[in-house]
Formats: sequence, structure tokens, C-alpha cells
Amino acid sequence: MFDVLVIGGGNAALCAALMAREAGASVLLLEASPREWRSGNSQHTRNLRCMHDAPQDVLVDAYSEEEFWQDLLKVTGGQTNENLARIAIRASVTCRPWMQKHGVRFQPPLSGALHVGRTNAFFMGQRPMDRGFIALLLLTSATGLALLAWRDTGAMALLLALHLGAVMALFVTLPYGKFAHGIYRSAALLKFAIEKRQPDRLKASTD
Repeated sequence: MFDVLVIGGGNAALCAALMAREAGASVLLLEASPREWRSGNSQHTRNLRCMHDAPQDVLVDAYSEEEFWQDLLKVTGGQTNENLARIAIRASVTCRPWMQKHGVRFQPPLSGALHVGRTNAFFMGQRPMDRGFIALLLLTSATGLALLAWRDTGAMALLLALHLGAVMALFVTLPYGKFAHGIYRSAALLKFAIEKRQPDRLKASTD
């Protein structure tokens, strides 16, 4: 017998299981996905937005509760429960220390993301699949340039085979790394835009 049963192994479920275990409960977590797909959206997560009153190791300046709340209002179009939102915002102060206690490491934002260095703490490092994706991206670029440079030589056949192999490997591995987050996020935004234009069925049914 277990005190707590957690269904699913995504972000919220894993945090709930860890906190229940820390509180002394025995926990059973059930996840239907194969090992390589476990953790839900966690494998596509790259940073954490958190409130802070002063500069920290990987966060600059300050990010107040009120500013966080205003940013949340913009993202949700005002459709947010303020009481619940402020509870989550205030609790974000303790998120990073709790995650660090469980082995999560953070790093300052890279050059392309300096504009969120005040609001978002980025997770350290890359998963092996992400590093492999970067290597394949470089290999694809290098073989493409080599193919252009030696297109009139006897090495063209070999270079073409290498280039096509790198391109195929690039597309095959794309769904398994964090770089797929952009695709999923774009699809979610498109779905949201489509649904927003549709009439409110619940409201129409009550009229």
C-alpha cells in the first residue's frame, strides 16, 4: 500500500511526488510512456520564471511580484484568477532553491536571450540528444559547404552521401531534443489563435 498515488510523470506530477516523499509519505508514480518519452513537457523545458527582490547568481536586477503579475495578465489576456496567480508568483521565490536541492543546475542566459536575464533562470547544460543535434547541424553545414567547394571533383559522390546522411539524421532526431520545443510551441499558439476566433460554445448554449 502507498500513501500517495501519482498518475503521470510530467512536470507537475514529478514535483508532487517529490514533495509528498519529502513530507514522509510513500509514493507510487505511474507513467505509461516508454523511457525515452518520460517526463512529459519537462524534456522541452529550458528555463524558469521566478520573482526576486535583488540580483542573484544567474538573475540580474529585480523582478517584483507586481511586474510578474502584469506580465501574466498580458500573456493570458486578463483571463487569470488573481488570488491563485499571486500565490504561484510568491511561491516562485522558493522554486529555484528547491530544484537546486534536487540536483538542478542553472546558468546565466546565452547571448541570444539576455533580454530575459532578469526574469528567467535557465537550466544548465544540454541533454545528450541536444548536443547530438548541434553536432549534426554543424556536420550538415560543413558537408554542404564541402559539397559546393568540391562539386567538380571525384569526391563529390562521397560528399553527397555524407551530406544527405547528415540531413536525414538531423530530421530523424529533431523530435527528441529541446529544439522541438519551438515547433510544439508554435503549434500550440496556432491552435490557441484558431480557438480564440471560434464562438464560445458554452456561452452560446446558455443564451
